[in-house]
Amino acid sequence: MERADLPDYVLTATFGMKQRFFEEKMESYNEYELISHSKLADCTMFIVDMVYRPMHLHKELELCVVLSGSCRVSTDRQGVEAGPGEVLLFDAGSSHELCASGVPARLLTLQISNSFCARFYPQIRSIRFGCRGLSACLLPERLTALRRAMLLALRAYLRDTPEAPFACMAQVNEIFAILLSDTPYRVLSDTENMTQTRNAERMHRILHYLETHYSEPVRLSEIAEREGLTQTYLSHLFREQLHIPFQDYLARLRLEAAMLLLRQSDTTLTDAAYACGFSDPKYLNRSFQKNLGMSPRQWLQENRPDPSRAPSAEDPRTAQRILTPDECRALLDALEIP
Repeated sequence: MERADLPDYVLTATFGMKQRFFEEKMESYNEYELISHSKLADCTMFIVDMVYRPMHLHKELELCVVLSGSCRVSTDRQGVEAGPGEVLLFDAGSSHELCASGVPARLLTLQISNSFCARFYPQIRSIRFGCRGLSACLLPERLTALRRAMLLALRAYLRDTPEAPFACMAQVNEIFAILLSDTPYRVLSDTENMTQTRNAERMHRILHYLETHYSEPVRLSEIAEREGLTQTYLSHLFREQLHIPFQDYLARLRLEAAMLLLRQSDTTLTDAAYACGFSDPKYLNRSFQKNLGMSPRQWLQENRPDPSRAPSAEDPRTAQRILTPDECRALLDALEIP
């Protein structure tokens, strides 16, 4: 399907992580942008083939159904092994990391802003759900009903008909009815809610800055000054929100960028280290050992692509790929929705 053929959807998908090309300027791009719907501005749905998503957070509440494959989910409170059929729930502002086990995990994702539900249930802004993998807290029939509502919501979301937005909203309402009636949650006080919202917005700004400047010298003191905070407070906030020290998070960003660059080109380890922000190649080596338990050369023996085959943005070893609307429709047609 050509871009011009998409009536109410705009698919702006770019995949992978950031790269630096040495004789050209650094070009940064998002891991992915989403299929958006012109009539449902506060609701976004898409299917993604996920390899790895580093620790991050959203301003929206997020639900994911694992359609195929499996992934390890690390959150602010717990780790979850999610296989096919699992439904994952992430509160707005809740940090989480996803890593596929072997082949890419295919996830149906629904992101809903607070304003979408606040029109019907204003207290939703203050609710924090107490479960990430919903198979642990929902009866099987309720989990099946939740998956069904997600699939039907996507089917309506992809239609270009007058009633489609209403059909989608009906399924989203069903999703929230299940969550609020069957899933444990607590209601924050006004003070707690304001503090968590402020911290989440601050972390969102900081992470965006790091994701676009990781190849440059970045210091905690610089970030603290930008945010009007002390270094001590920001260091504590980073650990509190992401459960990882600032420098470790920055090193992981740089490591992921180096891994992608090494996979997609014949770049040397030294050049990859400097290109991705490491001040010395030995720090790239240490990062490989710390995070992967092997040296860069050992990792390359397993992951260097065939030099005769040009790397693709859709290579599942190096990218996350958003399915197109046509692919989503074909997948839904092939599924037996109960």
